[in-house]
Amino acid sequence: MPRTKKEFPELVSEFGEDVFSCNETAVICKACSKPFPGARRFNLSQHIGTSSHQKALERLRKRQEEEARLQAATCMSDVAPFPLDLCRALLAADIPVYKLENPTLKNFLETYTTRIIPNESTLRKFYVHEIYEQKMAEIRESIGESAIWISIDETTDFMGRSVAHVIIGALNNNAPGRPYIMNCEIVERTNAHTVATVFYKSVEKLWQNEVRHEKVLLFVSDAAPYMIAAGKSLKVFFPNMIHVTCVAHALHRVAEQARKIFPNVDRLIASVKKIFLKAPLRVEAFRSMLGGIPLPPQPVVTRWGTWINAALYYGEHFEPLKNFVRSHLDSEDSTAIGEAQHLFGLESIRNDLV
Repeated sequence: MPRTKKEFPELVSEFGEDVFSCNETAVICKACSKPFPGARRFNLSQHIGTSSHQKALERLRKRQEEEARLQAATCMSDVAPFPLDLCRALLAADIPVYKLENPTLKNFLETYTTRIIPNESTLRKFYVHEIYEQKMAEIRESIGESAIWISIDETTDFMGRSVAHVIIGALNNNAPGRPYIMNCEIVERTNAHTVATVFYKSVEKLWQNEVRHEKVLLFVSDAAPYMIAAGKSLKVFFPNMIHVTCVAHALHRVAEQARKIFPNVDRLIASVKKIFLKAPLRVEAFRSMLGGIPLPPQPVVTRWGTWINAALYYGEHFEPLKNFVRSHLDSEDSTAIGEAQHLFGLESIRNDLV
């Protein structure tokens, strides 16, 4: 049978009120900052016999002045304050909690705080969720009864997984509301269905399953077709919502059309990019001969505006770049050099870049 809250004070009294405290859900070892949900006598007996507890107990004796304050604080909360504050500091500084397993760091913290540093698994199991709930409560308090705007974008992480990020903020009459990252969710694929699902889950989290459909007034996203489709489907559930797409994305799509209209310019930019990619001798030769001109840019298709910037560069420095490629590079060294020399020789290429 699970322990009842009436039995916890008996265990605390038996094993020492100076070392253990309790609340309605757990017995807490104040020395180790470790909770024991549903604690039993056997669990506590085993714990006090461990070397880690003995070491923590020794440190506890060194801070008698704050013992009373610590006892009062831990009895008022389901979690001990020191590991909670430690976990909050790590998360706020974007430091993974597993870094506490580093022996040098752990010894440093224990030496200068005179506290036992909890295991990273203890922080993950008992404290990360508590901090999450506190932050969610802070967001709900900040939003209050205001109408909201929502922005969704997706990216890929280092493992290639698609991740949807949701940002929300309050729509106020007198000042812009503070934006909050409401949700980060891994999705199987990026389409209208997954975007709409993540959107709805996010407002459910905000209002704790009581979705206030009339309060969602603005949805901001890029202009991808699946985002536009998601906005149309969400309009059924949120009739007051206006879907606004990103102007920068629209300009990028214009640039994509420019690539299709001028295929020779696109091939030239790609060929010259290959010429200087991982070729330090060619880079050195370019700088020695054309020191006043920066190296040709290396546009990335998925980075907005980089191709247009590259085309502007070629239009501005066409003649010296053409002279360098055709007169000082050998087409036998690389296929890309041969293609670039051929494209620079076309009469139409200069006009395309003007």
